[in-house]
Amino acid sequence: MENKYFCIFLTFASVVVLGSCVNPDTPPKAGNWTFKDCMKMTFGARFTIPVTYNNGTNSTVDVDLASYAMFDESTCDAQSAKLLLRFYLSPSDSRLLWKFILDFIKDGGKYKLDTVTLQYVVDNHFPTNIKRSGQMFNEKTKDYQPSAEIGSYIGCDKVEFNLGLSPIGVSMFNVKMQPFAQAVSGGGYGTKTECKAPPAPIPTGPSPTGPSPTGTPADSGGSKTTLIVVCVVIAVVAVLLIVGGILFFVLQRGNKNTYKYTDIRY
Repeated sequence: MENKYFCIFLTFASVVVLGSCVNPDTPPKAGNWTFKDCMKMTFGARFTIPVTYNNGTNSTVDVDLASYAMFDESTCDAQSAKLLLRFYLSPSDSRLLWKFILDFIKDGGKYKLDTVTLQYVVDNHFPTNIKRSGQMFNEKTKDYQPSAEIGSYIGCDKVEFNLGLSPIGVSMFNVKMQPFAQAVSGGGYGTKTECKAPPAPIPTGPSPTGPSPTGTPADSGGSKTTLIVVCVVIAVVAVLLIVGGILFFVLQRGNKNTYKYTDIRY
């Protein structure tokens, strides 16, 4: 019986240890949304949202766009298109509280992404020790406006930009955005136009020769290296736990078999 409980504990501990080492660079699952004959969209999205813990510490939490998000409230006409994605149920009713909205408009023989909006609430997708006001937040930007010729789609492996003054970081992966698919002969997405990242803001702090601000790209290499080292150490510890547990189990079984043989003999 003791061995049984020990093995259950060992398995649980190993899963927890290994599960705590998650690669933050793994992209979220991409969704596919086709609305009427006008919009064809494919992408995954991750939102990096500033939060305040109950102890007053400020940090961020990553929340992924649900790949199954509803798009029934989207709209499109000859001059504009709106992809409106609704996801994550309210804890108290059946409303889908979160919204991710992409507004496109035509501009002559081209079109552009005019506005990006995220509506969210601090709910059960955040750690429990975060301050919760129940307030609905609505952040948007017009700073990221990629464009393409009519009949082409906006696409890239990854693009990042910010929303609002907080700001909220948005990372989009495996992107294919075609808001005017009716203009593509033969159907499909058309030809690709790369979705370039928005221009970097003009720095207002210390000069490049001074110390790097906390959290800037200058720190990212060291942070990733540290994460890799930590993950390797955790993986080694988990393997040692598993191997040690197996040896312990085998030795204990051997000892029990010896005692049983002695009992039968006498």
